[in-house]
Amino acid sequence: MWSSSPTDTPALVLGGGEDKIIGHSDVLMTAQRFGVSAEIMPNLGHMMMLDTEWEKVAQRIENWLQTLFASAK
Repeated sequence: MWSSSPTDTPALVLGGGEDKIIGHSDVLMTAQRFGVSAEIMPNLGHMMMLDTEWEKVAQRIENWLQTLFASAK
């Protein structure tokens, strides 16, 4: 399917537990492609940043970025 590997690309792969558009298997395949673990955010739909629990997603992204930049030092 893909011809090259994005192994040097940092990636955070999130999926919504209630997403009716992108299934869990697609989220898992995307994570596998980037060599990371997928995280399914419970009770969130496809448009997770517009969901009523968007703060959980924002916090997870912030934590990931802090970890990423801390390891780059």
